[in-house]
Formats: sequence, C-alpha cells, structure tokens
Amino acid sequence: MGAINYNLRYEKGEVEGRVRAKMKLIEKIKKHSNISLNTTTPKFRKKFNLFFIALK
Repeated sequence: MGAINYNLRYEKGEVEGRVRAKMKLIEKIKKHSNISLNTTTPKFRKKFNLFFIALK
C-alpha cells in the first residue's frame, strides 16, 4: 500500500521520486499486475484490488 500511495503522490508531483527502492517496487508491481495503479480495479480481478475513498 505504501508503494502505491508513493506512486500516486509521485504522479501528482507531491514527491520527487528520489527513493529508488520504492520506484523499483512500483515498476515491479506495474509489470506483474499489468493494470493501472491510478484507478480502482474491477471486483472480478483476482488478488489485486484498489479502492479509492475520499475521507472528510
């Protein structure tokens, strides 16, 4: 979850992406999951679901 959050913050420009270990982990997740890490995944996807909520 930390890597996915870091990726979202990196794409928004909130962090510079200097932590190489996290960036490598993000690339590995992208490669193996073959899905976008920026959107909620469909419920039918196996093993990897992302849910975005807005807390107030």
